[in-house]
Amino acid sequence: MNTVEKVQKTFNPKLKIKGIVVVMFDVRRKLSLEVLEYLHEHVKEKVFKSQVRMNVKLAEAPSFGKSVLDYDASSNGAKDYRALAEEYLEAQ
Repeated sequence: MNTVEKVQKTFNPKLKIKGIVVVMFDVRRKLSLEVLEYLHEHVKEKVFKSQVRMNVKLAEAPSFGKSVLDYDASSNGAKDYRALAEEYLEAQ
């Protein structure tokens, strides 16, 4: 949030946060759940419901010069980013 404030002051006073995206989420890991709980309890900005799960296809796609949607559209990573895009557009 400090970085956003610095950018607002220095370069773009109209910059606004549309929401926070939880990435590298793994429901099996306690830390993921704790971070998500913390965000909901302590951060005033919107936290998107769509979470991007940890996924090997997300890591592989850039090495092939592709987005995850082009690399493997059926992967969990691609599905998660598609859901996030839909959620974002619905909020507009």
